[in-house]
Amino acid sequence: MTTQAECLRTTGFNLTTAVFLAEACAAAYNKVEAQKFASSAGLANFNAFDASNVQGFWCADDKATVLAFRGTSNIGQWIRDVRVLPAAVAWGWAHLGFVQGIEEIEARLQLFDALAKTRPYVWIVGHSLGGALAVIAAARAKSRGIYTPELYTFGQPAVSFAGFADRFDRELPKRLWRLINQVDIVPRVPPFYQHCGGPKHIVRPGVLESLPGLEAAAGGQDGFAAPRKYTQEETLSAIILAPRQSPGTESVSSGEIIDENDPRPLDMLEFGRLQMALGAGDPPGLEGLPLEGALPYFADHQISEYIRLLKELRDRQS
Repeated sequence: MTTQAECLRTTGFNLTTAVFLAEACAAAYNKVEAQKFASSAGLANFNAFDASNVQGFWCADDKATVLAFRGTSNIGQWIRDVRVLPAAVAWGWAHLGFVQGIEEIEARLQLFDALAKTRPYVWIVGHSLGGALAVIAAARAKSRGIYTPELYTFGQPAVSFAGFADRFDRELPKRLWRLINQVDIVPRVPPFYQHCGGPKHIVRPGVLESLPGLEAAAGGQDGFAAPRKYTQEETLSAIILAPRQSPGTESVSSGEIIDENDPRPLDMLEFGRLQMALGAGDPPGLEGLPLEGALPYFADHQISEYIRLLKELRDRQS
């Protein structure tokens, strides 16, 4: 009997697989929905976990298994409060918060290890911060020789510090596909960190986004001018849609395209001013307007938008 999970019995980038795994990431935000997703896909071996603020689930059939991490419910708050401290791992240095998240669910991951090492196809996926957890979890498994996974992440922040990305790409070449939706700002933070794997950037035809120094939005010319809080409207005005230079696209149509280049990361000055725009330093409870969907780069970060656009791309290719 053919099931939805047939798309997992493959390797390399595939839009049908991308849609399926994005839907797994969406389901990870709710245990009931996660179990429904697994059951409808024929992945009846199901287990959900919620430990130390790390949530997700895994599911499997006789050939494939999926480990899905959920992201945060408020990515704007995370960006506002995040620090850039690294931690030592087997392959170098990575973001402390993501390393600690995986360490805190070690007992749960050992249960998944026992299942995953018996399956020929192992997928680790995540949206938002869940994508960063997926990267650390994959490095953990591969460095210990437990299994070799494939990964899809959606709107994932950068993880690598001081060599981790190079080692990851040597150990897991062409195994991580990072989906980036249009002006989603999360893949451009935190500063000083690098990405692993290959980007798949959904962009509007004929444009490529960039975020110049936010001082331009404030009308200042000196990066060390007296600090002040930038409004959400000012931050929004700093998003510039500029002409594309060299498309290098995988597919071209009248709608979105997929570009294999990363958006430019934010530097420390831009990142600090973005944090201020999101309410950093304000008294608790006075951080400003709700953030999810308030600005285009947060709307583009929603997993529902990833699913919608990936379905359109998949259907055009079929």
